[in-house]
Amino acid sequence: MKIFFLRKALPHGFMDRRYAFAVLLAGMCWGSTGTLQALAPEGAHPLTVGTARIVVAGGVLLALNLLRRGKEFCHGIWPLRALFLAAVCLMGFQFAFFSALRFTGVAVGTMVATGSSPIMAGLLGWGLCGERPSPSWYPSTCLAIVGCICLSLHTSPAPASTNGLGILLAFGASLCYALVGILLKKTGNIRPSGDIVTCMMCMGALLGIPVFFTHDASWIPTSRGILVVCTLGVVSTALAYWLFSLAIKHVEIGKTYTLSLSEPLTACILSFFVLKERMDIFSSAGIIFIFLSVLLLIRDNKN
Repeated sequence: MKIFFLRKALPHGFMDRRYAFAVLLAGMCWGSTGTLQALAPEGAHPLTVGTARIVVAGGVLLALNLLRRGKEFCHGIWPLRALFLAAVCLMGFQFAFFSALRFTGVAVGTMVATGSSPIMAGLLGWGLCGERPSPSWYPSTCLAIVGCICLSLHTSPAPASTNGLGILLAFGASLCYALVGILLKKTGNIRPSGDIVTCMMCMGALLGIPVFFTHDASWIPTSRGILVVCTLGVVSTALAYWLFSLAIKHVEIGKTYTLSLSEPLTACILSFFVLKERMDIFSSAGIIFIFLSVLLLIRDNKN
């Protein structure tokens, strides 16, 4: 699968920036998750929301691939072990992240999980893929982390806590998130990005289905529930991960995760315009810091 602005005929430096914009767009799609979850019917458990979006994403991607390529989609070499591990990490992130929020509150849990992901990914990319972070990654990541901290200080109705188990779960979510990227990068040279993401999502959906039997999922068949789940599955999951997997083959792991911090930036902006939440000095400062971080990486021609 290819998109029109990622053609190989483009100059090398321009190419890298286009892939960087693909990561930014993926982060923006992920950033819509919180707002869409807030619009879900009352009583929608976060774990059922997280699982439902994976199930929808896997179903949509599989249907598209089968319609476009038929039986050809199933042929060839499939790195099933790596993809299964990626699916485990994908669902591990869902469970660890949402569980962390229950112990720490939204602000602290999100800040730890999201803010530590560029560092976690940069270190893993260096150790497992041999990608030494470029000089611009260090100041850019520092700016992004400061931005995430500022966004976490944004006024929230939920109480924040430094619960040790919650912090550990948040770091676990960050590790799972980083490992998904590592595995997508390593398997991206074996099959097209669309195939890799489709298989990972389908495996993740199978792993997550038991959640529907342990948590109330009666909100899903409602008209509002179907609309929210379908939007989450198509926009904030299928499209987001496809863009992410497409770009991560061409952009350093550390840079990819720093650029993907357009997610909390988007979430904050959407909460202001859609959910009518008040934007205070901390959220404004956070947006500025993350924006500067992204600009610093975009200006770097060496990806």
